[in-house]
Amino acid sequence: MRKWLVPLSGNSQVLYNFNNCVRSPDFCIFEDSEDHLGEAYFFESIHVNGETDIRKALGRIKGLLELINGAVAIHWGFNTAFAKHKISFTEALFSDLEYPDIDDYSRNSESINLSEVPPLNPFTKQLTTQEVSKIEGINISLRVRMAESRSEVLTLLRQISHGSDWRNLYSIWDSVAHFCGGEKEATKKLALDEQQKRAFTGTANSFGALGPAARHGEKGWEIPSELMTLVDANDFVHGAVESYLKKFHCMRCFARGLLDA
Repeated sequence: MRKWLVPLSGNSQVLYNFNNCVRSPDFCIFEDSEDHLGEAYFFESIHVNGETDIRKALGRIKGLLELINGAVAIHWGFNTAFAKHKISFTEALFSDLEYPDIDDYSRNSESINLSEVPPLNPFTKQLTTQEVSKIEGINISLRVRMAESRSEVLTLLRQISHGSDWRNLYSIWDSVAHFCGGEKEATKKLALDEQQKRAFTGTANSFGALGPAARHGEKGWEIPSELMTLVDANDFVHGAVESYLKKFHCMRCFARGLLDA
């Protein structure tokens, strides 16, 4: 069966935490370095192994890293996570040996522009209860696992992974509001501060306040009297996401359900 190994780049502390604290049946991020070469981190996944089509393999890797980056941002907070950069990759190595060492992996001969490969839904294998019971780093690994069966979580993790500019923050807010039945219902159900919500949406929509960074172009609207900084906007949307997930997608309840299945 073809195996895939992905060299990773990203903040060394983030990768260190994955190597030491996170255990997932869906993926593995581990360190394998020679001292004189510095730290080297790699990614493997049961959902990619066995795939012989390089484009599908790359698409599944991109899809799974989207979910991982989204879960990291929720766990650490948008401002902290995005300041430390996302986990990323530029190539995937393969081997057809049953038990390959790192030196046994090869580069694909076909030149592929990674930006032209769309992310795919990465989940291809059914997991056993025993595999699920080994999950550690619950705030990251279990949220990734939850995305396999809950489309709302899948959507939010994918959106969050694309950063925290004003437009993407509003896109995330749109999803949270939709899942709650509208902005008014979201504000009520998630116990959000109405004034903060108005300041966020007003600022995000205002070309006069943000220029080209705004969600809308110039519409001749007056600049809102209540504005919000991007740092505060990140905190507001992150809080809304956390409240939504806690209320409607309880991780501990999900974990109990998996183990009791």
